[in-house]
Amino acid sequence: MSKDSYERLIDALDALPGRFPRTPSRVELRLLRKAFTRDEVELTAHITRKYESVADIAARAGVTVEKAKRLLRDCCPRTGQGAGC
Repeated sequence: MSKDSYERLIDALDALPGRFPRTPSRVELRLLRKAFTRDEVELTAHITRKYESVADIAARAGVTVEKAKRLLRDCCPRTGQGAGC
């Protein structure tokens, strides 16, 4: 059984220095599902740790640059980075 997008996001976040560990109650999964749409999560799976353009991310994700910009802009305030990230 393959992991869904949210499970992969948890794995990616947990690999970062600040960590996002799994809990027995799986509350982190419910939290991410409330905070981010599936489209936003699927796009973020294509973001790397190095600086790159939205066009590069969009190409890897198989979406238009306009859609990638919209998704990133929409989820930005929910990341703690503020509306101008």
